[in-house]
Amino acid sequence: IGNLKESLKKKDDELDKLRKIGDRCDELTKESANAAKEFKETIKLLKEESNRLASENERLKNTLNTVEERLAELEMERQIYEEQQKNSKENVSKSQEDLSTSSNFEEKDKNDPTTSLTPEEAKKLLY
Repeated sequence: IGNLKESLKKKDDELDKLRKIGDRCDELTKESANAAKEFKETIKLLKEESNRLASENERLKNTLNTVEERLAELEMERQIYEEQQKNSKENVSKSQEDLSTSSNFEEKDKNDPTTSLTPEEAKKLLY
């Protein structure tokens, strides 16, 4: 009977150890399930963020293309403006030359007796 009681006590101790191990396994299973759930939620959030960033990236690419197109337009406008400025300066120089030439002719006309006649004097010369 003593051996049976001792054997029974050992079996009870082993059963308690196994129950504790089972309880710990249950706890670990719950923790694992919670961790898996959190990982799934994290993956879902990361996918959403990835999609949002992809959309933002596409929007920024479009904006960059628009800015580059506008920059090209402004560069063309700048070149046209510079060409117009160059032509304008050339025209001003030519106009100044023309004015200078015209002034020289006027000076010659003043010194020329045939061009400095009054209308009455011109009539006398004609008759």
